[in-house]
Amino acid sequence: PATPSALLGRLADIGPDGVGARVLTRDVDEQLYIGDEVTLEFALPWCSEAFRLPASLCTKTPCTEPGHQLVGFEFVQRESAALERLRAALNDETVRLTETDGES
Repeated sequence: PATPSALLGRLADIGPDGVGARVLTRDVDEQLYIGDEVTLEFALPWCSEAFRLPASLCTKTPCTEPGHQLVGFEFVQRESAALERLRAALNDETVRLTETDGES
């Protein structure tokens, strides 16, 4: 089957090695398979940069929301400028969220 040039999804989880997203089942059911390589493009709500990273589809799981699936992608490149910027943005946000405002 032909893979569409673009699929839209909602970011559900993100880490330094990959992302999880909620997508419409009809968009991925017969069009993306485990192991397929794609290019992910996404933005984070706390960061002005848009990221574009190659990734491999590693999971497809039915979602509690009818007509949707949770899909997991692992970043293919272990080292790249874009991935380093993403890791820095994730680290900065983690630090911000865990700051205790001077409390020990």
